[in-house]
Amino acid sequence: LQDPGLPLPHGITQDVTLPEKFTLTEEQIRTYEEDGVVHIKNVFDDEWVDYLRKATGRQVDEPHFWAFAGTASKLYDYIQRNIWQTNRAFASFYYHSAMGHVLSQIGRTDEIRVSTDLLMVNPNKGFKWHQDNQNGPITWEEG
Repeated sequence: LQDPGLPLPHGITQDVTLPEKFTLTEEQIRTYEEDGVVHIKNVFDDEWVDYLRKATGRQVDEPHFWAFAGTASKLYDYIQRNIWQTNRAFASFYYHSAMGHVLSQIGRTDEIRVSTDLLMVNPNKGFKWHQDNQNGPITWEEG
């Protein structure tokens, strides 16, 4: 497990401090349910953004071997799936930030488990915005 040794924001103690909370409004949840997207401001403050920038910079400087297949194309400065499984800083972000609390509220569930993530650095070298998953939409009736 890579560990850049970054101190966590807000005085969080690794594996001790409970995850942070960020309460959504019913309107935000309904907006997501109706539109499939919602802009939620201020979930992550400047301390969290700085933490993630430092963690990303360190990952680019000292890449994990899982990233080599993605960076070989030269389309990205860095790309790696499941970075939380290989880097303590990103795992700690998921465990201690309000990310899980926000996602569980959006899903109207008591808990959520992030299983897949993707770190992409400088992805726009010719690619326009696109969606790789062409399998939707999926309704309850199709499930």
